[in-house]
Amino acid sequence: MNKIPQDQLLEKSGTAAGLMDQLRSADAPDYQKLRALVGRADVRKSLNPGAKFMVAGVLAPRWDGFNIAGKPLLSCTDEHE
Repeated sequence: MNKIPQDQLLEKSGTAAGLMDQLRSADAPDYQKLRALVGRADVRKSLNPGAKFMVAGVLAPRWDGFNIAGKPLLSCTDEHE
């Protein structure tokens, strides 16, 4: 997802849709592997804001909203300060 232009990151269509389907088939419904990866600051730092948003959208309903949506979104703002 990090290599897809941010304006093309759509969960239901385009290139990202196939990646999201692969992610769901490999790690859903709890997304334990993805949660562990995104819980690491070095992984979050390497993701562009669009990829962070996609990951947060997948995990936020299933995990503590701050841990997955808050941290990536806060790290987006940290980059621009």
